[in-house]
Amino acid sequence: MPPPGDWPAGAVNTAVVPTGHAGRIAFAKKGKIINGWESLVEYSLIKDKKLGFGVGDIDVSYVDGFTYPILCTCKGVRLSGCYDNLWTQGKTCPEENGQGACKNPHRMKKDIDHAHEWFKLCEHKAYTYSKDDQANSNGKCQSGTVECEIMPGKP
Repeated sequence: MPPPGDWPAGAVNTAVVPTGHAGRIAFAKKGKIINGWESLVEYSLIKDKKLGFGVGDIDVSYVDGFTYPILCTCKGVRLSGCYDNLWTQGKTCPEENGQGACKNPHRMKKDIDHAHEWFKLCEHKAYTYSKDDQANSNGKCQSGTVECEIMPGKP
């Protein structure tokens, strides 16, 4: 895993994940506190009992909140995420924390089946509510490197 810290524009980091590992990486603005409202890349490499080897899975999540648009691909094919910068869509964030993050009003609500209006552009591309399962890569990349690009965030 890349260590916590600043990633300059255009930086590339590599994470090698052992079978059985799952986790997530949060993206916040330099010098800002990570408070649970950030854009996330979530990943796992779980051994599939039928196949006998590790099956990778990855998704971009805005369920807790949004800081940056993120898109993850494998060999040029979109796995999860979207390039839509929600800060520039002309709508008001429902709850901004003053640290460059917008809290998702649908977080922690298990009975919701749609994205909040502010997160709608990324619905089904990135997780925008807890059951937005179309945003999951579902093991689509088993023979390549997953690349996640973080786009510029709030202007």
